[in-house]
Amino acid sequence: MRSRYLDDPDVLRRFWNKVDKSDVNGCWVWTGAIKDDGYGGFMVRGGFKRAHRLALEFELGDLPRNRLALHKCNNRRCVRVHPEHVYVGTYADNVSDAKTNDSYFNNRRRFTRAEIEDIRQRYAAGGVFQRQLAVEYGVNQSSISEIIRGITWNF
Repeated sequence: MRSRYLDDPDVLRRFWNKVDKSDVNGCWVWTGAIKDDGYGGFMVRGGFKRAHRLALEFELGDLPRNRLALHKCNNRRCVRVHPEHVYVGTYADNVSDAKTNDSYFNNRRRFTRAEIEDIRQRYAAGGVFQRQLAVEYGVNQSSISEIIRGITWNF
């Protein structure tokens, strides 16, 4: 089924003007609005759409509600429709992908083990506030506090 947004050249122009394709890892990085959970957002026809899901709909047509736009690249701002970046999956695929990538979820945010260790080490070294780390990682301050205190991901 064709995406209902493809017939509007203004939507396509506005969307793609907010994408940076220069990332060395092959991600097409969303430069527009970023929501609190770290995902890109785009206003279209009076409603909010996640940027990576909208990119999939441009390519594949409207997705059923029981299908997700998943990130193989683990970059929440990536909008590149490609098997190694953004692809269509199910809720089960999402959980499986998280386990495969040694990722952990908090506040709807996927963390890698390396990110968790980075958060703990940087905070322990001083000079950075939990609030700053929360903004950097796209979560709320309480999520960072739980990571630092070992309440979540105590390994």
